[in-house]
Amino acid sequence: MSLIIYALIQNGQKNSSIKKCIDTFSEEIEINLKIINYKELSAVFSVEVQKVEKADKADFIKYAEIIDKISKTCTLLPMRYGSLVTSYDDLYALLDKNYSAFLESIHKINGKEEYSVKVLFSSKNQDNIINNNLGDVSLKVPNILMGTSDSKQYLLEKYKKHTIEERRNKYIEKLKLSFLDEVRKLTECVEFNKTLTSAFIIDAVVLIEKYKKEKLLEGIDNLRKMYPENNIIITGPWPPYNFVNINIQ
Repeated sequence: MSLIIYALIQNGQKNSSIKKCIDTFSEEIEINLKIINYKELSAVFSVEVQKVEKADKADFIKYAEIIDKISKTCTLLPMRYGSLVTSYDDLYALLDKNYSAFLESIHKINGKEEYSVKVLFSSKNQDNIINNNLGDVSLKVPNILMGTSDSKQYLLEKYKKHTIEERRNKYIEKLKLSFLDEVRKLTECVEFNKTLTSAFIIDAVVLIEKYKKEKLLEGIDNLRKMYPENNIIITGPWPPYNFVNINIQ
């Protein structure tokens, strides 16, 4: 037997509505979702008669559907995809050992939701804007690099590339600061993806109170007006996957 754990919720959050939602959704996706209570917490899980070694792609899709559905009814703490235990005793032990960390995390995200913000590079438009704002590179070449020899030409090209890259980085930094100025009017909970591809300037997630949604959208619109050359995309709300970091014991 395996128990697949999907999420934790805090007791007292419209319990009857949550149970009704889970019962209805269980029928729709043909998974018998259950709720088990432990002190102030409840765990949403399903029971598989046969032992599950690891979750597959179909399980992941169902996991995402379950988290999305429940999150529209209450604040939840999504468990890591593929969280499995082998018995009810193991589930109670998990809740007991990590109770304080689970409860603290739920309090942190209570009444809040996550949004994703991506700012994409528009190479053609931005190169024009960067050059227009900062002038012609060739007009600022040091005298030591002037000349017609192969070595001078090589160094000159390196210098120009370095200067353009430096300008680009300054532009990116300015845009990031503008983004943070808008977001930090609403929240300090901002996380950046540090492994960006060349297509992105910003790939970030923010956590805000639900009632601040319109203010966030206004802030993103302000950013679009300041940087019309960029494609700025906001998606959400999502369950707060990126703001729950628990080392489960």
